[in-house]
Amino acid sequence: MVKFEKTTIGWDIVFNVNLTEEESSKCNMDQIKFVGDYDVIKDSNTIVFSCSFDSGELKEDERGR
Repeated sequence: MVKFEKTTIGWDIVFNVNLTEEESSKCNMDQIKFVGDYDVIKDSNTIVFSCSFDSGELKEDERGR
């Protein structure tokens, strides 16, 4: 995880997946570009997942006390 920052409505979250040259050459972005609410990009040998998570999307029992 490279970023986990609280915002006024939730959190900005970013994490990277570092690939080997072989993994990178075989990586099919069509299969992962729509993972959840994440924006997914491939930058050289790194896949970057990022999202702005709105805490309003949490269910009542997930919000903590």
